[in-house]
Amino acid sequence: MAVVRQRVRLAASPAAVWRLVTDFVRMPRWFLGVRRVDCQVAMPGPGVERELMTLLGHSYVERFTGWEFRRSFSWSVVTLPWFAARWDARLQLLPLGSGTELSWRIEIDPKGGTVGETLARILLVPVLWLVLTLSLRRLRSICTDDKEDQDNGGSQRSTVKVPKSNIVEDRQQGVAEAGAVSPSPTVS
Repeated sequence: MAVVRQRVRLAASPAAVWRLVTDFVRMPRWFLGVRRVDCQVAMPGPGVERELMTLLGHSYVERFTGWEFRRSFSWSVVTLPWFAARWDARLQLLPLGSGTELSWRIEIDPKGGTVGETLARILLVPVLWLVLTLSLRRLRSICTDDKEDQDNGGSQRSTVKVPKSNIVEDRQQGVAEAGAVSPSPTVS
């Protein structure tokens, strides 16, 4: 099994962060490689599916397997890429003082036995780790832009202020947090 973990501390309430990460229409603005997300309901729950269209034209259906309002949601990829036998993920929000810690975990069972496991560790894990790192940087940037828009009398979008000083890296725990690219992503 290949595991990729990311964690970021945000200077915003879990409610504000929840609004942002569950706004699937806006997800392509911050999640690298996603062109469009279609979900039939505004606030899904277990069993509900969403479809992600990538910039490369691939389409993946994901089914929500867990949903704890303002706390976490988890999903499984239904239309798996050719190299995966299973792909599950979970996004969790934890109150942290006056802010929030967002953690993201992806678990993939690659096809191909030992060769598939080795390729996942060498290629897939580092690529996914980098995609999550860059996506969380984009999320941070959008949050900052939204805050600046409000400060300048712009639109009243939901905002989450993410100070750069709260983005750290913890290599010893095997958890990479947004902000810096580590040469040692998590491999389990």
